[in-house]
Amino acid sequence: MLTREDALLVADNTDVAGVESALALHGVALRGARVAILGAGGAARAVAEAGRRNGAARITVAARDRVRAEAVATAFGAFACRLDDVPVADVYVNATPVGMRASRKRSLLPADAPPEAAAFDLVYVPEQTPF
Repeated sequence: MLTREDALLVADNTDVAGVESALALHGVALRGARVAILGAGGAARAVAEAGRRNGAARITVAARDRVRAEAVATAFGAFACRLDDVPVADVYVNATPVGMRASRKRSLLPADAPPEAAAFDLVYVPEQTPF
């Protein structure tokens, strides 16, 4: 959001608060959690900041392109890996377009994800996704 304060333009982002609020609404705590973020775009940055701000024990950014994952991870004190190498986590977040209307209908949730782990999909159309 861009607002004017006198002669200054002030930028603000509500994505981090949105992530925090949505997870809290479903009883998912980031404090002490191992968080795996799938994707390395702007949405992934919001999730990484929410994890950092709320005391996640470990944040991993996974992407098809490891260089992009490393860029986001470096900015937030996180770890990076390719999508094929996502470590076991307590919270998995799909911050990719996989699952959106026109994209392939598949889930990026790793096969070894613990059954008690939380899975949070940032895709909002359609409302239900394979993730």
